[in-house]
Amino acid sequence: MKYSPYSMRLWHHRNLWPWKAIRCFRPSFTLLVLLVFLFCNATAFAQEQVPDATDNTEVIDILQDEGSNTTQVIITADDIAKMKVNKIEDVLNQAPGVSASSTSVAIHGSHKVRVLLDGTPLNDPTSSYGAINLDHISLNSVDKIVIIKDAGGLHYGQDATGGVILIHTKNFGASNNSGQIRVWGGNYDTYHGDMDLMFNRGLWGIGVKGGYERSQGYKINTDSVRIRGGFKVSRRFGEDKTMTLSVDYLTEKMGFSGLPAYPTPHSRQKSGNLTATHATTWKGLVNNLYYNRGEVRNTDFSRNLDQELTVIDYGDSLSYTFPLGPGELSLGAGFRGIMARSSEFGNHQESIIHFFFAQSLKIPRTNLTLRAGARYNINSAFENTLNPELSLSYQTSFLEAIYKISRGTNLPSFQQRYNRSSSTNPNPSLGIEKALNQSLTVNLFPTDWINFHVTLFHNTLEGRISYIRPANYPIGRYENLGKTLYEGVDFGFTYKPIDLIEVSVNYTYLNAMDKDIDHFLTSRSRNSFNAELVFKPTDEFMAAVKADYKSREYNDRYNTTYNPSRILYSLRAEQSFGSIVAFLDISNILDKEYFYVDGLLAPPRIFFLGLKYNF
Repeated sequence: MKYSPYSMRLWHHRNLWPWKAIRCFRPSFTLLVLLVFLFCNATAFAQEQVPDATDNTEVIDILQDEGSNTTQVIITADDIAKMKVNKIEDVLNQAPGVSASSTSVAIHGSHKVRVLLDGTPLNDPTSSYGAINLDHISLNSVDKIVIIKDAGGLHYGQDATGGVILIHTKNFGASNNSGQIRVWGGNYDTYHGDMDLMFNRGLWGIGVKGGYERSQGYKINTDSVRIRGGFKVSRRFGEDKTMTLSVDYLTEKMGFSGLPAYPTPHSRQKSGNLTATHATTWKGLVNNLYYNRGEVRNTDFSRNLDQELTVIDYGDSLSYTFPLGPGELSLGAGFRGIMARSSEFGNHQESIIHFFFAQSLKIPRTNLTLRAGARYNINSAFENTLNPELSLSYQTSFLEAIYKISRGTNLPSFQQRYNRSSSTNPNPSLGIEKALNQSLTVNLFPTDWINFHVTLFHNTLEGRISYIRPANYPIGRYENLGKTLYEGVDFGFTYKPIDLIEVSVNYTYLNAMDKDIDHFLTSRSRNSFNAELVFKPTDEFMAAVKADYKSREYNDRYNTTYNPSRILYSLRAEQSFGSIVAFLDISNILDKEYFYVDGLLAPPRIFFLGLKYNF
């Protein structure tokens, strides 16, 4: 893993389509047909421009590299292979300032993070707290992960004031076929199996993936069954000319145990998520059409609860980047449409149109690059917003320094505004969050065996949306608070004195304050620290021990109660036998009892043992 400036593809989703024109169609079927139609027609149109089939030029990733100055971390496929991890959240947690679980990601304490898989948004459109469907990601197929730790509103739109995570899957080669099959089992009757296959035939590439997991859970009514599947088809037409169609589906059934004081032994949920993307890169021109449909049904017969919610988030974006003087100019526009249907609040429709520009300028006879831009969002349900961005970077062979200031906005979700559940009342009057972010990042890599990273950040948020539940009462609602502050520093370094041993350390200090009442924000730790020691005596064996510390987290707005600080230990190991690899993963080794900030009991010791076959 290294820290360096990385070019961002200008990817945007906003809505131009008239609502009435689409009401008579079933959106999921219609858009899939449209995606296939566009893919086939563009393939036929470009036949005359196809290079010779013996051309072994590598397929260009659909997420183009455009020069940008950002506070970011790059994790490559080689880095992931060296980590010997089995879950995407374990990869993300290696980056300073990032906290990830199987369904959420936070950067510098903010959960307003957009996660894109080859341009497809993985943010769950039905979620009220910014959940992310990380189960769509097959770790074996990942080529590169780019973590942008400051706001990404200029390039990636609203709801990105916390940051952006870009996940690029591997390019299809000229003739190689590859794949991985994994199976594992663990305590609490947990079983998992998945596969990831890639087939290449000259200019064409096809990827297929699928998985199944079930578990009884570590508490009453926390059992779950999860099934996923997907495919990706890519066609190359020449250098910097690529077209890709990808479709992924995820379905899950699970239960919720509720708070210890307010148990919900009969609360059940069934959810499904379908995503599809048609992406085209043609030199400096990039087009991305996407579709993200989420469905969820919550039931609890003991409370006479039976609710359904369907949210469809779709859009298209077009951008063009070209040289201009000693830099580049990027121009783009797009739309985003959002439709929601619920048994609780009926039908709602909203749209967003955006325009943006970004200009980079390499200052002659210096190592400085200046970048400035702005994005204008036209929101049908809220006020229009203008989000400018300015950054200045300095780079040498061993040192990088980047300063960035930007303004961004977050929109309240349908769930937060209209949905009613056993623990939440609706609040239709919720408004936009407005953020002003500043950061200074310094990356230093003097040698191959050691590197350093430090980021200073100061982010303010007006109208922060928070779930407020009165003391000793089971039901709350989302509200706009006044001004909140996120400021602090994250620091990380990697040290590898010899080939046998590697040490990595990450630390984050976060001062997260509710400025209205001058109290610390709930569910945030002021100090977070993790350290990992990797021992690799041979090419076939690896073992890693990790310690993860978090300071106290307050449970209520006035800081009257809190969860105490904790330190957890985990272990993972691998032993390879040629193409077959045996692996072990144990979290919370000491079986420490602790609680999440919402009062739910956190997982005890969890372990699993498995095999994977690479070919």
